[in-house]
Amino acid sequence: MMARESSKGKNSQFRFMLVAAFVLVSILLTINSVHAGGNGTTLSATKTATAHYTRTFHWTIDKSVTPDTWNLFKGDTGTSQYTIQVTKDSGSDAAWVDGQICVTNRGTVATENLAITDSLSMPPSHTVIASVTVDVSGHPILASGETDCYSYSVDIPSSSITAGANYKDTVSVTITNHSGYLGTPFGPGPSATSILPNSPTLIYDSINVDDTNGGTFSFSASGSQTYSKAFSCNADNGVQTNTATIRETGDSDSASVTVNCYDPSVTKTAATSFTRTYQWTIDKTGDQASLTLAEGQSFVVNYQVKVDATYTDSNWAVGGTINVYNSAPISGTINGVSDAISGIGGVTVNCGVTFPYTLAAGGTLICTYSSSLPDASTRTNTATATQQNYAYDYQLNPTPSGTTDFTGTASVDFSSSPTITQIDQCIDISDTLGGSLGSACYGTDTLPKTFTYYSTVGPYGTCGDRTVDNKALFKARDSGTTGSDEWSVAVHIPCGGCTLSLGYWKTHAGFGPQPNVVSPLLPVWLGTSGGTKSIQVSTPAKAVSLLGFYGSNNVFEASNGVNKLYAQLLTAKLNINKGADGSSVASTITSADAFLATHNSLDWKNLTKSQQQQVLGWVTTLDNYNNGLIGPGHCSQ
Repeated sequence: MMARESSKGKNSQFRFMLVAAFVLVSILLTINSVHAGGNGTTLSATKTATAHYTRTFHWTIDKSVTPDTWNLFKGDTGTSQYTIQVTKDSGSDAAWVDGQICVTNRGTVATENLAITDSLSMPPSHTVIASVTVDVSGHPILASGETDCYSYSVDIPSSSITAGANYKDTVSVTITNHSGYLGTPFGPGPSATSILPNSPTLIYDSINVDDTNGGTFSFSASGSQTYSKAFSCNADNGVQTNTATIRETGDSDSASVTVNCYDPSVTKTAATSFTRTYQWTIDKTGDQASLTLAEGQSFVVNYQVKVDATYTDSNWAVGGTINVYNSAPISGTINGVSDAISGIGGVTVNCGVTFPYTLAAGGTLICTYSSSLPDASTRTNTATATQQNYAYDYQLNPTPSGTTDFTGTASVDFSSSPTITQIDQCIDISDTLGGSLGSACYGTDTLPKTFTYYSTVGPYGTCGDRTVDNKALFKARDSGTTGSDEWSVAVHIPCGGCTLSLGYWKTHAGFGPQPNVVSPLLPVWLGTSGGTKSIQVSTPAKAVSLLGFYGSNNVFEASNGVNKLYAQLLTAKLNINKGADGSSVASTITSADAFLATHNSLDWKNLTKSQQQQVLGWVTTLDNYNNGLIGPGHCSQ
């Protein structure tokens, strides 16, 4: 039916030109009649008839492609082959007669119930082989004197199609208000004869196929056409669909190629390391560098040993793994794996395989690398896997076609958990006098770290000069490196003895942490033996009382000159009893003893000014002696 209508469309422009070639039948009917009940109108009609004969060929189209899926690596190409297959059938014949029926209202009133039927026969037979009701809906009423033409087309049954045969069209035009026939359908019946062509007009005998890939192919018979198209992993990733279309009919078919693009992934680690070597120092000091001691006197020296450390770094290095992972469902060819560090250059890589290496689908090639570095600067480490690219034809035969590099980077960063080999982080400290003092560790202990201890110098039984040497030593635990520092105390024991201050004797009477050195030197007379107010000091307690300005009445009075004389005279006699030369104060002691034989603390306020000044003068002389300003000199204390 499509072919017939198309043929009609092509021949419509010739219809009126062909009318002159066929017999024009004009039937003019004028019927005048008078019918009871009203007046009617009259019609005239003409018609044309043209016979058409076509043979329409039907085509089918099929488009296919092989392969229709490519799994490619970046840089690869794959060429698919497309096939366009068209099939032409033997054709389908169609015939029909068409034309126009022109109707004129020749009466004075409008028509009613206009109807037109066209019937087809093959003379000399009058048998109707086909008929059609003509559509008058476009102009169903003709006014008086009005003419309109109505198109028609009647198909010739396939069993009645005969090339070169005559076909007669007879039309029946009726209205229900025709004069003389009011109420009854009546009207003219013109006819026309047409001759079917001796050969059909061929429809779609040849076709053109347009392909969205850019090609155009012509066919006059069933056949096929192939062409190739290359796909690139870089540009054609995804589904690529194209369509072949028969230009004349619009029939089409499509084929798709799916391009799956894969990139091998390169990942790497960069583990940094270096060596840190600690350098330790030791410093030993004492609170005394020299001592003057009396024979039999001892002295506590406080020692301090301080250690501290710095460090130097060396042997910077980086190492790690390089993983080349093939995420594709196909194997890939790796031509090599390299590694480089910014500012350093190439680094040796060990993959344990021979290149080129076939990396299986889903497989991982694991390589290792390591490199020394000049310092701890932050750098970028880049690993590169070089893959062989291929150009594949449609039969999947590969041809090498260059290479593509895939990279992965890692930061060489010594601020992020490097591995540190620490040398001599800890030391052990000992001392010739203090023994083992302990240990010190960089990063664990607060540095500098100080050790303190004390050691007693003396007592010595004879006079003379001596040196007390003391050495502090450290030893590093890793390398065994040692270091030391010394402190020496020069000890002088004068052969004429030396004096100790009032405070010394007061604190060395056995009432504190110090030893009792007073008792062995008692008793001591303050005043002459047998004097009425003389005081014999026979106990450490009495000595401490008098040294503390508690007078003869056991009342504290530091401003009392007699109390001061008691304290300084007792101190001087303890020094002399200890062995100090007292010749420089012998006369003062004699005078003071004579005074104290007859005077005590209660007499101070009753003394004349001259007597008080005399007492205070003795106090000053004895104080100078006791503190080493006169006499043999002062002992360390």
